[in-house]
Amino acid sequence: MHFRYDEIIAQISERPTWWFNGVPRYGAFDPAIVGSFEIALVHTECRECRTRYDVAIGPQPPSFASLRDVISFENRLNIGDPPFACAEMGARCSGGYCMTSLEIRVLEFWTKDGRISNAWRRDANWERPLIHANWDSDAPDDEGVWGRILDSDRIEEWSQARRDGDFPTMVAILKEVDCERPSEVAHMVDVERRYQLLRAEISAMRSDRFDEN
Repeated sequence: MHFRYDEIIAQISERPTWWFNGVPRYGAFDPAIVGSFEIALVHTECRECRTRYDVAIGPQPPSFASLRDVISFENRLNIGDPPFACAEMGARCSGGYCMTSLEIRVLEFWTKDGRISNAWRRDANWERPLIHANWDSDAPDDEGVWGRILDSDRIEEWSQARRDGDFPTMVAILKEVDCERPSEVAHMVDVERRYQLLRAEISAMRSDRFDEN
């Protein structure tokens, strides 16, 4: 859940044009304001009242995975809760601020060009519908590559490969379901596995230490 900025919104006659970490922004979206090496501006909506928020997001902790890899795998960016501002936007909403956002579409996608100037470059290839684009219809959510794996007869093999860190098998399955970035996504998934193992190891060390005391 984000902080409220109702006192700021009330002082400015224009509506916010975009949001970052729940903070209202005014004027045209500019990736340089946000920083990082990748930025997406995403059309999101409150799950309860359907208030629209165009939200900027960059790679997220703990792994700071590439947004392109996250989209390639799940067709979402895990925006999280919407801004705490539905009432200020004119909606009657009792609890949408603590529900995860509907992710409709990537409106703008920006990356650093990697050259000496390190200038921002817009990449329209990643400006596309996301998981909840068909929310108003009877069509199911488009979970992308992960959804195709989940519905396939390779799900058990995928789950085992993910647990074992079996990189070649993960890449092979990702290619089979037409993943755009199979090697990069497999690497992202394995980093998540290693992170969870590290957390479990640290938790066990803490438990042992407190048990000794």
